[in-house]
Amino acid sequence: MNIIVKNSVRRLSFLAPVVLFAVMNVETTHADSVKILAWNITGAQVSGNAINLDIASTIFSQEDADIILLSETRRAGSDLAGVLDGTYTLAAASGDGQDIWVRNTERFSVDEDSTGSWSVSGGRGTQDGVWAELVDDQSDQRLFLYNVHLPIPANFRNRETDLEFNNAPQQQGICDIIAQMEADADNGIVIIGGDFNDVGLAENESVIDYLTGTGVIAAVPGCSSTDIAMTDAVNVDVSHILGTGDADLYSNANKMTAAEVGFGQHGYVMISVALSDIR
Repeated sequence: MNIIVKNSVRRLSFLAPVVLFAVMNVETTHADSVKILAWNITGAQVSGNAINLDIASTIFSQEDADIILLSETRRAGSDLAGVLDGTYTLAAASGDGQDIWVRNTERFSVDEDSTGSWSVSGGRGTQDGVWAELVDDQSDQRLFLYNVHLPIPANFRNRETDLEFNNAPQQQGICDIIAQMEADADNGIVIIGGDFNDVGLAENESVIDYLTGTGVIAAVPGCSSTDIAMTDAVNVDVSHILGTGDADLYSNANKMTAAEVGFGQHGYVMISVALSDIR
């Protein structure tokens, strides 16, 4: 189905010029590229907080992404929808706050039967991932989008003393979806973004190394390696956007730390993906 325009977006309340300058991306983008933003927005600090919501509104407006991958939206779902609805359509969402928003335009089509979620269990409960298949009618390319929020490693802040497989839930969460991602890679470009919580990891535990083909993971039998060979296109703290295809498809990397944003526990990352040369 075509992206459907919902209610009119409210007018954004712009902040001081210094904030606008900090979030502007002045690099140019190829006409057949898409801009993707990934952000663990720490919804608890947005809900009911007009100042932080205005900061988020300004970032969305200035970055002008075609696709937005958000984490931890659950407590601020209605606030963020009030900003994004009309300009974007919520293509996929999970109950724990993983969202994929796609710009409302005739350029993009999302098949409502080609979206879904999967469960990633960890020490603090389940943190679902979501996925959606997008067709870019401008380049006739398929874009397979995945948004994840992986569990915190078990040894983070000395939660456990056994470091051997301290992020087994992270590894299992990726292994549970990797076969689908590999199949999607044969039909278009695969993007995975979000909060990977890749901190304090022992050898053979990093799912980033696993997805880029530079390492293996050891905790899940039968899932030690993959040939998907993604590019870690942009990252800041624990936030990443990775994608398949040649590294030169990815350009105009932009990232902001949480301190630069002005609220929340995490910054955001953004990348432009060229689609016209994928075939």
